[in-house]
Amino acid sequence: MPHNNPQKPKIILFDHKEITVQSGKQYLVVTDHAGEQHKISEKRQALWAQFENATKHEGFVIIYETYNNIEFVADAYSVASKLEDNLLRRAITEVVLSLGDQQTEERNRSTALSYSKDLVCAGKIELTELYKTAYDNFVFIKGNWKPPIKDER
Repeated sequence: MPHNNPQKPKIILFDHKEITVQSGKQYLVVTDHAGEQHKISEKRQALWAQFENATKHEGFVIIYETYNNIEFVADAYSVASKLEDNLLRRAITEVVLSLGDQQTEERNRSTALSYSKDLVCAGKIELTELYKTAYDNFVFIKGNWKPPIKDER
């Protein structure tokens, strides 16, 4: 039977899972590498088993559907389960890891800019120093910061 509800697939990197109860209903909550949570209702408990032995950073496709303006997880499967060829599986895994890294980079840039904005608001730096300070914060967050060398001439 074809689906009449709009579908939206998402590729995620598995991080961890937990079972929760909300309003008397049980859910498996899958948290991905980016920290986003995907709730799978007990109606779709058949999907839960594949997350039982999932490894950190394992790629999954989560398919959302919308019914009466409510979005829900309709299906999910491991990327590896759909791939026969090991080289293709490895390539897909690298792409998915890269997407997770891009999300982390974006979060780091946002955090660095936010810290700089706080310094401007507190009057600790001038507005003209905002982007340079954000860049310095970003470099520090990434762990590439080196203290400035004093010129002793």
